[in-house]
Amino acid sequence: MKPRSDQSRALRRRHSLHLLTSLLIYTIAFCAAMAILNATLVPKIASFIYDATSERVYIDPANYLESYSTGQLLASLLESYEQDGLDYEIVWMDPEYANVAEELGSGSDASISNGSPADLANPYLPDECIGEIRVDMTDWRYSTYEANTIELTPMFLAYAAATRDANELKANGNWRWERAPGDDMGAYGPFMLVNVTGYETAKTLKVPAAILLYLLGCLIIAIVEMRRALGCFDEMSSAVVKLITDRAEPVKLSPELSIAQEEFNQIREDVLASERAAKTAQERNNELVAYLAHDIRTPLTSVIGFLSLLNVDERMPDDLRRYATLASLKADSLEHLINELFEITRYNLQSISAERTDIDALFFLQQIADELYPLAHERKIRIDVTAPEGEQLSADGEKMARALGNILKNALTYADAGTTVRICARKPEDAWLISITNEGRTIPADRLERIFEKFYREDSARSTDAGGAGLGLAIAKEIIAVHGGTIAVTSEEGVTAFTITLPAN
Repeated sequence: MKPRSDQSRALRRRHSLHLLTSLLIYTIAFCAAMAILNATLVPKIASFIYDATSERVYIDPANYLESYSTGQLLASLLESYEQDGLDYEIVWMDPEYANVAEELGSGSDASISNGSPADLANPYLPDECIGEIRVDMTDWRYSTYEANTIELTPMFLAYAAATRDANELKANGNWRWERAPGDDMGAYGPFMLVNVTGYETAKTLKVPAAILLYLLGCLIIAIVEMRRALGCFDEMSSAVVKLITDRAEPVKLSPELSIAQEEFNQIREDVLASERAAKTAQERNNELVAYLAHDIRTPLTSVIGFLSLLNVDERMPDDLRRYATLASLKADSLEHLINELFEITRYNLQSISAERTDIDALFFLQQIADELYPLAHERKIRIDVTAPEGEQLSADGEKMARALGNILKNALTYADAGTTVRICARKPEDAWLISITNEGRTIPADRLERIFEKFYREDSARSTDAGGAGLGLAIAKEIIAVHGGTIAVTSEEGVTAFTITLPAN
């Protein structure tokens, strides 16, 4: 397991503390909001749900008086007592209805008087009392009465029948008993049964909904905190990219990344110091190579001069003349190599600048092709030059001729005999595009990437067998870079193309 850095530990502490603090504040705010809502808004919502989802059945006991006779209502009441196993005793009964009690076998020992009591229990009842009954055990449905002796009035009998029907309906669902609005009929007035199944279901969902809402808030807080943490990583990633691509300015991060900022800036200082040291060492090497090349050129010139004198001396024996000729050729090759080495070193030291002049593009390219005509003729290769007439190319003629000459020489050297090397120049918008194409062996992609490296000889196109030192294309690239241009190469299906891009102005 890798050890954690100071910045990592600081970020973990900071974000963990921030997350816990946010959750604590959210929990307190959520509980306070729930308490306020439960006292203000929740009752209104509950009332709305109650009114919207509840089914209401209106029951009016007066309708039973119209549908049934008093005797039928009395018989129904006594039958319900028998079915429920209630012990009752008829205190007195109107003779008109005494036969109903006898038919049901009441078992009452009380005598049945002929008439009605002097005083009624409820003065608001519209009809006279037909009797009284004493119930030994009051049923839960009649818990509204304090006395066990019940006055039998037609309205009571109708209300009792309506109540039995209502209880049967309640047994088949979640119903609630309510008085009818505007009821002024007293104890035996109309009432309503309200089906509160939907309301009760919604009521049971209140707590789970609150928990779900709380957890959703916690999830949102966690996501926001995660995004803040990822923002730190994005900021550090951008700092790393800047550290790699642009080290001109110090890295600046947010205050919570101060440790990482110090580390990045320390890395920046170390890299800049290493780059300065490497640049200094490279400059010293280039200067050393330039001094050596310059010092070698003087004695080498003398050697070449003496060998030339030996070649023209008629007193020289033939076998010695052959050796002198070979030595002179090798000395010329060495001089050419030293000149190229000296020139590429000067470009590395940035001591070469381009003195631009306007050159006729077609004439300039044709002149370069003519200079290499002997090499092309020797290998039976035709050079085809295509360029717009009258267009001016802004470049240092001598240096650009050297660059294009090196590329063309490379193309001629490694083109198949009897093929055509094409030089094509065109000027789209504000840039010149010059391509030099030959037909020969395809250069592998891995070697193609290194073709402009100095002294690269693994590729056959850079072999010393062809007389090159591996510096021609490198010099061409440096000259083109001095002109503010670029060079690229492709090689597919035996066709190798060098493409040079130069600014028009």
